[in-house]
Amino acid sequence: MKIGIIGTRGIPNHYGGFEQFAEHLATYLVEKGCEVYVYNSSNHPYQEPLFKGVHIIHCNDPESKMGTIGQFVYDLNCILDTRKKI
Repeated sequence: MKIGIIGTRGIPNHYGGFEQFAEHLATYLVEKGCEVYVYNSSNHPYQEPLFKGVHIIHCNDPESKMGTIGQFVYDLNCILDTRKKI
């Protein structure tokens, strides 16, 4: 089963709350045999394509250039990419 997790800044967790949950959920699902994809912000310090068996998709995050509205653009970029890939 393919599972995509969006709405997170990325894993491994560097931010707290939802990112910690996403990391634990994603690695758990991989252990159970699922193919898991997590969207990471292009600004996230972890830039590798895999993390503990979880596929990482780096998506453009313009927050540093656009401010808070950039978070909405990042979420939209993730949603549009998900529709193409997963």
